[in-house]
Amino acid sequence: WNSPVFVIQKKSGKWRMLTDLREVNKCIEPMRALQLGLPSPALIPQNWPLMVLDLKDCFFTIPLQLQDRDKFAFTVPVLNHAQPVKRYQWTVLPQGMVNSPTLCQEFVARSLQSIRQEYPNYI
Repeated sequence: WNSPVFVIQKKSGKWRMLTDLREVNKCIEPMRALQLGLPSPALIPQNWPLMVLDLKDCFFTIPLQLQDRDKFAFTVPVLNHAQPVKRYQWTVLPQGMVNSPTLCQEFVARSLQSIRQEYPNYI
């Protein structure tokens, strides 16, 4: 797969790369959601112990298997075809792929498993 790539400038002046994964998503069979929703804070008993973990950037650290990386290749176009395009490969799970949220849930659940075993009474 060779997905179109767009680069836009943010208000901060930094650049952000966007990958159009619509064609990739057409070829992938969607996986079911592992967790259909988040627990409601209103349903947690008042005195139950809570543990808060910051998983802010965990999505961007889920590695792709080496044998799958070539399937997530993209090229960055060059203005007026002045030179050959450069080909890159994703090394982590790309955002926007149809199964990315499900795979992210799976990896987060695996990484939290040891914490849940150590603190079984915490939510």
